[in-house]
Amino acid sequence: MPALDATRRIFDPVENRFLEIPDNVQFIAAVHRGNEFTGTFSIDAAQLDRFAPLQMDYLPPEKEVELLQRMHPELGSVVERVVEVADAIRKSLEINGGLSGRATDEVCVYLEHPLFADDRNRMLGEVLKSSFCGRFAGRWDEIASEAGAVWSLIQKKVATFRR
Repeated sequence: MPALDATRRIFDPVENRFLEIPDNVQFIAAVHRGNEFTGTFSIDAAQLDRFAPLQMDYLPPEKEVELLQRMHPELGSVVERVVEVADAIRKSLEINGGLSGRATDEVCVYLEHPLFADDRNRMLGEVLKSSFCGRFAGRWDEIASEAGAVWSLIQKKVATFRR
């Protein structure tokens, strides 16, 4: 905490003295705040006062596609479908919470596996069910749960891909 306050110094117990923090040193931190994040600790007012909070949003779909296609070039247009489904989930009014960029990357990693190489489009729904639904409360086959709502949305989107 002292490193982040106006004194800009921190105690070094080995040398038994305070070390000055140069003006050109900046601290950047990322946290998950809020009740939806389990296993996190709250940030008290004194800690929060030492930062300039920025609210981050998801990448625009076209940028997420661009990023994932660079990371998974062999998947081609399948990446666009993965992101389209993720974007629909993120924008759904029925579903609380979001779907991280790690989730879309994970689906791409699964689809890269040699088992899926010949039939990625056919297996897309099952891979999305496994990866995306598991991030929400309930089970995919419980229609009243969040996972069930996600599965319903996945099925609708995947059906449009087959037309």
